[in-house]
Amino acid sequence: FAGFTYYPNALSYGPITNIAIPALYGGYEYTPLELNKRDTEKLAKKHDEALKVMPTLFDNAGFDVTLCEPCYAGYTWIPNLKIFDDMPNIHTYLTEQGQFSELQKDRQNIQMEEIWQRNFFCYSIMKVSPLLLQPVLYQEGTYFKGASVTETTQLLYGMSVARGLQQNFLQSYATLNCLPAMSRIVDDDQNTFLYMTSYVTHEPTMLQTPDYEPAVYVDNLSYDSRVDRFDLEGQPEMEMDEITQMLHYHVNMAAMLQIGKWLDYLRENGVYDNTRIIVVADHGRDLNMVNEWMFGEEHHEDIMIFNPLMMVKDFGETGEFKTDETFMTNADVPTLAMEGLIEDPVNPFTGNPINSDPKEEEEQIVFYSPIYSTYENNGTTFIPGSWYKMTGHWLFDKNNWEKIGEW
Repeated sequence: FAGFTYYPNALSYGPITNIAIPALYGGYEYTPLELNKRDTEKLAKKHDEALKVMPTLFDNAGFDVTLCEPCYAGYTWIPNLKIFDDMPNIHTYLTEQGQFSELQKDRQNIQMEEIWQRNFFCYSIMKVSPLLLQPVLYQEGTYFKGASVTETTQLLYGMSVARGLQQNFLQSYATLNCLPAMSRIVDDDQNTFLYMTSYVTHEPTMLQTPDYEPAVYVDNLSYDSRVDRFDLEGQPEMEMDEITQMLHYHVNMAAMLQIGKWLDYLRENGVYDNTRIIVVADHGRDLNMVNEWMFGEEHHEDIMIFNPLMMVKDFGETGEFKTDETFMTNADVPTLAMEGLIEDPVNPFTGNPINSDPKEEEEQIVFYSPIYSTYENNGTTFIPGSWYKMTGHWLFDKNNWEKIGEW
């Protein structure tokens, strides 16, 4: 991550993807507040419009545009790439649905007969056991699963030990792991634009340390004695008492390590310096890891849920990794991406200029709702939830947060 700047003081305008991500793709015209103002248009239409803002502008500027897993395209969990049919120059791909799990499938076929034999044996043992013991042997429906790559469920035994593989995580992890294989180095002057979604951090899973890799049997007892890795000098103490906190930590580490390997690949092939890279999340997670960041009681409001990861490396930046506490939001992404490349960008769908001026306002309005399903939350405005005001430009003071109503 040489040359990257980390922006910890970054805001997301929502706590879940369908609320938060339109602003990341399209800028400040697509915050929840602004989307609700357009109350005669379906959320799905406005979401798809946000997905198209940057691809349209970069395509018009002569860039070769590639989109991998454009999130909730068509307002469906598996993106519907048909929404880009009217943009023939743009390349679109699904990458998170097992397309890079061929090795897993090959190994599965080889082991299938062995697995069947084991399953019949385990089933017999379970059925002949006393009824009182059968629930224990049943193991929540995973009693028949062998220690193989066909595992789809992970069983957790405390904070440091687990058995099994989480299928959804494996599919996303395989994609990040295959980034070098997916990349093609070309010696020409064609400008390119890529945006890509990864769900690795969306699937909390226990991984084998210190490399944070998936394993059928995970045993981190010795490594987890190193509690010092959670202590950051000058930062609030980070609690790691609950298993969900540990699982989120693991998948975030896995994502950063795999992205780092891809960055090494770009560097080795001479394209790191001439690439602008933005690593950003649509939202954070309320993990109750820092007590002083809990600012409300009604929904156990946690600043972390509105605090997405945000890191940027500009062209030619190769110096040390650094931290900048300047106030940022993930709605800055279109401005950051187009800076110096597209002069005075204008939203092709609204005719309004694209810039980061709105974040200079003293008050930022964010929306909280747990209704993540686009099959349910798909009207012309978001189903009513809680609205908050963040005053000033520093997230990590709970006194800067105030609930302003429900609508």
